[in-house]
Amino acid sequence: MATVAEKLQEIRTLLISSAAIDSFCQSSFGKNLTVFLGADVRNLPEIDNYPYLLLDRGSSTFTDYQNSFADVTSEFYIFICIRDEQLEQPDGRGTIYRGVKQIDRLSQLVRQEICKAHPEIEFTKEDPVSMSETLPLREYPVYVSLLTGEIRHLREQLQ
Repeated sequence: MATVAEKLQEIRTLLISSAAIDSFCQSSFGKNLTVFLGADVRNLPEIDNYPYLLLDRGSSTFTDYQNSFADVTSEFYIFICIRDEQLEQPDGRGTIYRGVKQIDRLSQLVRQEICKAHPEIEFTKEDPVSMSETLPLREYPVYVSLLTGEIRHLREQLQ
């Protein structure tokens, strides 16, 4: 079976070759999605890389140590970052920041592409990361969404 790093590489390849994601990003941002695998918190991608996605692994759980095999469930994270300065004021009673809709749509496309190709992956939650001066981002307005997923039932042979 594939390791977690190998599975994340497969996901990266899937996302950068997705026609649906490319079409959305081209029409919304004028460029394709950039996908990073792994992260260095001291040197995160510049906002000029938007729209971008960062894949990183989380913890793993091992169960069923019988018959010299272990079933493994591994958590992973997807940070999606966009920049969108467009505003809508459809009724004169407030502002709609287009980025809220854009980050939601891109997140949905990412989840759909991954789940369609990898049924062993399940997304467990999504957290919007609010705009904050403590975020290591260089410019505003940006929208960041954090997806948490699990790769279930990787099977590893015990030696």
